[in-house]
Amino acid sequence: MDSIGKKRLRFTDHDDISLLREVLGHNPIEHPVLWRDNMLSVTKKNFSIRTLKDHLELLIKLWLKKSKDLKDNEISNSDIFKLLQNVQNQNKSLKEELINEIRSIKSDISKEIENIKTENANLKSENLILKKRLLTTERTLKKYNLFIYGVKEEERKPDEDIILSLVNNKLDIKCVSEEFRDIYRVGKKVTEKSRPIAIELTHYKLKLNILKAANKLKGTNIFVSQDYTQEDYQKNKLLYKYKKRALAENSEAYIKNNNLFINGEIVTYEELLEKENLSEELEESEAEEVEVSAGNSKIVNSKNSKRKENPSIEEETDNKRKSLSSNSVPQTKSSDTPSTADTPKPSRSKVLGKSLSSNSVPQTKSSDTPSTADTPKPSRSKVLGPTRARRRKVNTQKQGLAYLEAYDSDQHKLKKRNLNWKKRDCY
Repeated sequence: MDSIGKKRLRFTDHDDISLLREVLGHNPIEHPVLWRDNMLSVTKKNFSIRTLKDHLELLIKLWLKKSKDLKDNEISNSDIFKLLQNVQNQNKSLKEELINEIRSIKSDISKEIENIKTENANLKSENLILKKRLLTTERTLKKYNLFIYGVKEEERKPDEDIILSLVNNKLDIKCVSEEFRDIYRVGKKVTEKSRPIAIELTHYKLKLNILKAANKLKGTNIFVSQDYTQEDYQKNKLLYKYKKRALAENSEAYIKNNNLFINGEIVTYEELLEKENLSEELEESEAEEVEVSAGNSKIVNSKNSKRKENPSIEEETDNKRKSLSSNSVPQTKSSDTPSTADTPKPSRSKVLGKSLSSNSVPQTKSSDTPSTADTPKPSRSKVLGPTRARRRKVNTQKQGLAYLEAYDSDQHKLKKRNLNWKKRDCY
């Protein structure tokens, strides 16, 4: 008997809940037996009254301890508000610091940008000064130089003798070889063409005399020109281009001091350059339009091939053409037949009847003389012509019909009949 002993009973969470329920239902001090029996029926465990009381006391102590810990750990609303205020103050200070840092960085960057701008302006001015100096040095170096074009190259005869005979005999200018500092050909030797001859003279007066007498070389395919810098060459090229145009239009034109004079009016190089840039932009836009039209013709050719493959597409286009022809307005109208666009709309008095004023005061009118009130006012289309939207609609319909006719004829090949397309499918 001693070895077997009693089985030890343990309380579970479910047992604790049922115990508390029974405490609420029955007072264990007044009805201990009933309390014990109810616990036995609920838990199926034969607890004694003493164990139940001890366990209940233990549960109450644990509950009190937990409630005390919770009270200790509770934070009041005032504490939370203080914490939030501290966080806000910290954020405010951080924002102010960031704003101050950003402002300082901005000021530093703006100062650096201003310094860079001033440096850039100084560099630009220095660059312009250097360019001007370089141009002046180039012009001083090329001041005594000339170029002669069209002189044939001869192996037996040196270029110096050719130039001396040309200047002395054809230009009628007496000079000796000592007046020429250097004479040489420019560029690579080519069998078909003769290279230009560069001449360096000793004094400027001889150069001016040669340029004045250069008109005597007309008809000989020999030309004399100055040794220009690259900038002067581009300027003269543009000036001579517009001078030729002006002369072709039978107007007086000449060049003086890098300016073009046409019929006494000065045209500066800057104006001509601006005009040239505008013409180049126009040419580019026209080239783009040509590319677009080429792309549209490719689309039309692809549609032609589809029509050949599927004859049902041709029937659809015929139906569309018929609908367009029924909706289109003919271009030429006879004066006898009035058009629907020209017919005026009925006036308000015709639609709504006579006004109150006309009913109250009768007016006697003769049937023969028509009144001014009954005569309709001319419509807007009669006075100002058809509206822009209607003109556009009529034009597109006409172009669509002409396109379809040109498309169907000549074995489904599109004929170019100077139709001004508006980049849309009119059929």
